[in-house]
Amino acid sequence: MGYTGRVKIPVCAGIPAAGNTTDPEILLVSVNAGFIHASLGLRSLLANLGEFESRAGILEGTRRLGVPALAAAVAELSPLIVGVSVSIWNHGESRELLSLLRSALPEVWLVVGGPEAGYLPADHGLFLHADVLIRGEGELAFARLCGELLGSAAGVVRRSGNAGLREISGHIPDLSGVQLPYARLHDSDLRHRLIYVETSRGCPFGCEFCLSSVQGRVRCFPLEPVLEEIRQLYARGGRWFKMIDRSFNIDIPRARRTLEFFLALFRSGRNPDAYVQFEVVPDRLPYELRDLISQFPPGTLRLEVGIQTFNNEVAARINRRQNQRKTLDNLAFLAHASPAVIHADLIIGLPGEDLASFAAGFDRLWQLRPGEIQLGVLKALPGTSLHRHDHAWGMVWNSEPPYEILQTGAIDRAVMDELKILAKYWELVVNRGRFPDLVERLLPLESDHSAFARFRTLSRALYAHFGRTWGIDAAELGEVAYNCLDASVYPGRT
Repeated sequence: MGYTGRVKIPVCAGIPAAGNTTDPEILLVSVNAGFIHASLGLRSLLANLGEFESRAGILEGTRRLGVPALAAAVAELSPLIVGVSVSIWNHGESRELLSLLRSALPEVWLVVGGPEAGYLPADHGLFLHADVLIRGEGELAFARLCGELLGSAAGVVRRSGNAGLREISGHIPDLSGVQLPYARLHDSDLRHRLIYVETSRGCPFGCEFCLSSVQGRVRCFPLEPVLEEIRQLYARGGRWFKMIDRSFNIDIPRARRTLEFFLALFRSGRNPDAYVQFEVVPDRLPYELRDLISQFPPGTLRLEVGIQTFNNEVAARINRRQNQRKTLDNLAFLAHASPAVIHADLIIGLPGEDLASFAAGFDRLWQLRPGEIQLGVLKALPGTSLHRHDHAWGMVWNSEPPYEILQTGAIDRAVMDELKILAKYWELVVNRGRFPDLVERLLPLESDHSAFARFRTLSRALYAHFGRTWGIDAAELGEVAYNCLDASVYPGRT
């Protein structure tokens, strides 16, 4: 049975909602990148409110909808407490939202949390209009705060004036006592949105670019209750499951049980276009996991494989431990002997990695022909330790979210900008699968030329023509790219 909490979409029918949005005293709010993303964090907060859940609701805006529309929706409902979830991707929108809400609702308690907020200093401009900052895992801390403000014997605690920012540290909970959020997804969410699922938190590795590295040991939810929740979501029409565990295949028996569960689920054929996506540690795929992976129906299993770099010195520098031989062997199996759709990641701008090293890693990965190569730009997320390399390796960063690298001692700013452009064209031309014939001509498997060098030439030609990487018609992009292959500007030589 679907979630039956009261729902009234206020002001704008484009705002997804959950829980009590008729007369809520508590509203949980976020600005998502797009409609397809349903916030797991907000639903986890809602699920753990206990006696206050019936008095709480969720509103999820999007960048496309705009912050003013979301703020107007919140203001119309006039809650007593508003919780805003902040990530690097909605930092600016969240800051605008808090400002608008403070103007519209001067007596509302504004509570801020999330992965971005938790590691910023208390005097950061993001918190200018906030009353409370919850650092760390917030389910239990937010519930206690709501009890303090709404459930005291003296009645509701009203906000009066600006008393400054109160900071609360969310202690690390025993996950067996955290209520699961998945029943708070509506049937319409299941039909049209990604279903984010976590079976664990933390990571055993210490990769310096990743926030999970500062969360300490891996903690696990009891697995069978999570799988039962997924089974119920699938029975209600859930299709697209994205597991956000950072170390899914560290515990092999647990990974095996999870794969067996999804394999049985998808073999039922109830939801034909369903799939599940995992992030896997690339050097830990023993035979028992390979065997299960090979049995999945085509299109139902997606694996994100974090390579990041093939340069062992660079990997050691950022505390990334990876057996390259096993990684290459496993990636070759996944790409050529399994039905899984593979997304393999490389990072641009790691400390000490020069252009030649990155290009060599790119070529090495392309020879394996994974389904997609995701070219990410290094980010110094608040809370991580990447800044310790700034002096030694000439790291210069953008101080605004998403905190991308601007240049290093090994790659100057002009080349770094070019690589960022190349990454966007790679996504448009190669990863989206629009031009397979062009890609085969441009980057043939049997070639003495560097795939990176050849695509770099095309990327330069495309940017010279369009002057941008966004808002490009697909047909025009293909036409220009084909013309570049045939023109003297692109001789096909490295």
